[in-house]
Amino acid sequence: MSRNRKIARRDKPKKRIRVLDGNQVFPTRYQGRVNGHSFSMMAATTGKDGEIVKNSVGEPIPFQAVGELVWK
Repeated sequence: MSRNRKIARRDKPKKRIRVLDGNQVFPTRYQGRVNGHSFSMMAATTGKDGEIVKNSVGEPIPFQAVGELVWK
C-alpha cells in the first residue's frame, strides 16, 4: 500500500444563501409577542448588529419570505 496515493480533488459545491439589500440574511429562532400576536417561527436577522427583519407593523417576517436566494 502506498501512502502517497493521489486522490482526485473536487471543487467545493456552491451554496445558496439569502440576500436582502446586498447583506446576507441568517435564520434565527424567534418566540415572542408583538401587537397582541404570539410568534414562534424562524425569523431572519441581517447585518452585523443581528437586527431582526420586521414588516411595516413591526412583526417579524419568516425567514423563507425575506430576500432572494443567490448561489455563492
